[in-house]
Amino acid sequence: MTDTTPAWQAEYDSIMAVRHRDDINDVIMRVHHLRTQYPNVRDIEFLYAGVLTQNNQINQAIEIFKQLPQPDAEALSRIGMLYYQLNDMSSALDYLDRAEQLAPNDINILINRGFLLQTNGDTNGARTHFERVLALEPNHQDALFRWHGLKRMMVNFNALCRFMTAFPIILAHKKRRYFIAII
Repeated sequence: MTDTTPAWQAEYDSIMAVRHRDDINDVIMRVHHLRTQYPNVRDIEFLYAGVLTQNNQINQAIEIFKQLPQPDAEALSRIGMLYYQLNDMSSALDYLDRAEQLAPNDINILINRGFLLQTNGDTNGARTHFERVLALEPNHQDALFRWHGLKRMMVNFNALCRFMTAFPIILAHKKRRYFIAII
């Protein structure tokens, strides 16, 4: 350990190395103990929220992020994605919007917000976010995949609209009446 390495770093690294292998309750206890020794250390708080999330304690993880002295864009983004896991789309989008205001060119925030907008049915907003990611990093695989998926979806939707416009003509051809429900 060098003079610039924080005192908590060795235990933090030890926990990080085993957090997916060891019993989650043991990991939570170790991180909680580390938190009591070194309160308000951002990395430790993020780790604690992460292991709580891993243990499906989503509300507790949200509270950990909210209690940070100065929640930054990454913390706000994580809160948003945790709300998404709780199916609270309104809160999720609100927190990701706040994160984007703090870090408008953060690729992870843009991808997450685009994903939530797409999930919420806002294809134009999602496309805009994926295009912003591609402007920052043209070969970003997730953004490319999602952007092409939206593009294909819009082509299929436009084809469906053209078909539905012509559909009454097709039905009238046989001089019969049909009831069509689009769900």
